[in-house]
Amino acid sequence: MKLFNEKGFSLVEVIVAITILGIVIVSISGLYTGSFASVFAAGNKNQALRIAQQQLEKIYGAAELHGSSSVLGAGKEGTLAELLAGELPVEIVGDCNSLLAETTADLIRICIDREYVLTDVEGYLVRIAVFYQNGDKKVTISSFVK
Repeated sequence: MKLFNEKGFSLVEVIVAITILGIVIVSISGLYTGSFASVFAAGNKNQALRIAQQQLEKIYGAAELHGSSSVLGAGKEGTLAELLAGELPVEIVGDCNSLLAETTADLIRICIDREYVLTDVEGYLVRIAVFYQNGDKKVTISSFVK
């Protein structure tokens, strides 16, 4: 005659199963957290890149409409800053080596190389850096404008 019903699980088996399940869930949740952080970082970078591209398009449009020298020529920094005013503050730097200088603010920094020649075509090399996440991260683009 049996005293115990052997159908089901013992308390020790249930505790071991719950512990294993808990370990698996905690390790998987770490993957989700890392994935979400990567998605948000990529979104911030894409937004900064979009801003840089919009600024470059504004420069192209103004150069096409008014002539590149009237927008990008020497002494036109005020006109260019006015044209590019928007979501973030704009700094126009004269020395392209300071384009990527550290900052603690979200901003757009632009450098124009006025003596750039591309295969016998004179024009301007425009470099744009957009700083985001309080200046900790940045994206840069550059283009030739004739």
